[in-house]
Amino acid sequence: MRVLSRLIWIPCLLGLLCVIALFVVSNPETVPVSLWPFAFQVTVPIWSGFLGSFGLGLLIGAIIVWLAHLPKRARLHMTQRKLLKAQSQIATQKQKAMDAGQLEISE
Repeated sequence: MRVLSRLIWIPCLLGLLCVIALFVVSNPETVPVSLWPFAFQVTVPIWSGFLGSFGLGLLIGAIIVWLAHLPKRARLHMTQRKLLKAQSQIATQKQKAMDAGQLEISE
């Protein structure tokens, strides 16, 4: 299954990279970029503004998804700690029962 997904994703990514390369080569013009409350203005190639905003959107989206999963990860961590505590209590009870001769090991 993993090989099949790679066979699908690799050509898609290569196609996307080709489209991006064509976009960069086809748009060498520059555009002025300014931020309203500030007085400075920067002239950048149109492709860098486009790809930069796309990359910034990807980064912000990844941060939002990561923050959304934080409570689930915290619950998972707490549940794992409870599980380890329960397993150690079971081991302790088994040891006490074996010491008292109430439990025999059958393997």
